[in-house]
Amino acid sequence: MNPANGCSRTATATVIPNSSLPVAGAGADQNITCQQSSVTLNGTASGSGPLQYLWTGPGITPANQNQLTPTVTMGGTYTLNVLDTSSGCSATDVVQITELVSLPTANAGTDGVLNCGILSVILNGVASSQGANFTAQWSGPGINAGNQNVYSPQVTL
Repeated sequence: MNPANGCSRTATATVIPNSSLPVAGAGADQNITCQQSSVTLNGTASGSGPLQYLWTGPGITPANQNQLTPTVTMGGTYTLNVLDTSSGCSATDVVQITELVSLPTANAGTDGVLNCGILSVILNGVASSQGANFTAQWSGPGINAGNQNVYSPQVTL
């Protein structure tokens, strides 16, 4: 109030208490591997209330972008945006999905010929990695249970 002229002005402001701010929790970082080709993102740490969820990232589609726990098959950075529909406030969190997929390569070797003069041939399989975590698996004529899982099986006519 201005005492000189008797005029006053009033203004109002709405203050939203911190308790109504949403919480975004995108969960722990995860890995995609050859054995686990997909992971489930986990937004369940995001609190409760009238919330809307919006995921973005390389494996997010219109079909799963609003799910609380979408499943994805691609690595990358995923962002969860949580909107409190009653206050209009939002919060975000990110989670990193790492692809630990290194596919092995396989080479069956050079072609061999079986005929009346050549009754057997040894196949020469080579893989990018040979060891306890890798196995050969041949199929075709002359392959049986005894030689299907060796890198250089002998096949006969």
